[in-house]
Amino acid sequence: MSRLASFVPILLSLSLLAGCAQWPVDGGSSNYPNRLLKITVEFADPINPSYYYFMCFDTDGDRETGPLPIPTGPFWGNGWGTGVISAYVMYHSGQFRVSRPRVLSALVEPSGGILDVGGNPEPPISGSHLVRIDAVALGEATIEGTGMVTGVTNAASQNAGQYTLATDATGAVVAGSVAFTPAEVGGRELTTQEQAVLDALNVGGAALGANSLALLGLTLELGPPVAASQTITVAPTTGTVTDRFSSYFGVNDTTSTGAIYANAVHPGPEPVIPGMSFRTGQLSSPATVEIITQYEATVDDLGPPFDYEYPEVGGRELTVSVDMAQIGDPLDEIQFNIIATDTLPLNPEIVLDKSYDGLGPDGTTFVTLPIDTNRKLHNADAALPEGAGDVFLGALSSNDLQLGELDIVDWSVEVSVRATTAQF
Repeated sequence: MSRLASFVPILLSLSLLAGCAQWPVDGGSSNYPNRLLKITVEFADPINPSYYYFMCFDTDGDRETGPLPIPTGPFWGNGWGTGVISAYVMYHSGQFRVSRPRVLSALVEPSGGILDVGGNPEPPISGSHLVRIDAVALGEATIEGTGMVTGVTNAASQNAGQYTLATDATGAVVAGSVAFTPAEVGGRELTTQEQAVLDALNVGGAALGANSLALLGLTLELGPPVAASQTITVAPTTGTVTDRFSSYFGVNDTTSTGAIYANAVHPGPEPVIPGMSFRTGQLSSPATVEIITQYEATVDDLGPPFDYEYPEVGGRELTVSVDMAQIGDPLDEIQFNIIATDTLPLNPEIVLDKSYDGLGPDGTTFVTLPIDTNRKLHNADAALPEGAGDVFLGALSSNDLQLGELDIVDWSVEVSVRATTAQF
């Protein structure tokens, strides 16, 4: 069961609540954003500036994914958030900052010829990928040029590239004519044992046989002896793979299929995890690797938000205005969550629970906000409104923690869209 809440059906019956435009008839100064979100969050007790308060956004357009709190280790990532987070506003130590998270991908243990991974998954999402190599298909071998070799079969080679060779009129290999050039994708340099096969042929004078390249995984089909030069091309070997992705709370779990290349650093002909490359050797199946993707502690700082109000001493509200262009200028809607926590654990040796609050009973009820026109969205209008007294208390918190300082009790989001008329 999905744990997201959408405002779209509810808002069909709501009037546009924003009222008059904030900008003049001619569109106003270019310093004003085209679209602005004014977010107000209320807590049960006064805000503690030493704690961490996040207003986070998912702009990928998928209503089934969104920002989630991270409840426990060892894969802490940034120490507070998981799921899909495109950008966020943080309030901490009296400062508001807008940031874009970075995703760190790590292979737990090589297997099946998958040696390492790199890149950032798109959309940015953290969790565990179990990538299984289901089958391996050797690249097709073909022959170019008319000569003694009439056909070639790839019996075992996963090394993509081109072999050149020449024979004389007696069918003997011409000295120095045999060479291999690895393909840019799917090829590698020959091993010492493989190169020894070519070196022996390059002495010259030996009759070319069906098994002359057998130690390289190729079987030749031969016709009558003839003097000629020919090229054998071996296409990249591919492995079909299945990725089973699991995130915290099971909210963003997916299964997808694709293909990767052997002997390459490449996303593959059918990327199974968009944005990620696989460093591979010789593939084997079945084999499964685990890839952990998590948000790094370091981020891309996007500067302060467009506007904000510092909470008063003893104040229980945070108010911030976000320019949609600053977080990627999403189209018609975004997924939104509010996450509050007292600590940001990063040490993977810590596997205890932490304290946090988010929207919904367990923090996972991110909401879909339409941002295409002026309106004001309220907690009370959500399919599952946020209520008081639902902070998760973890063992990592100190005895000094006041739960009310994390307890989200109400929120609203006002959407303002630049218009060319004085009224909406």
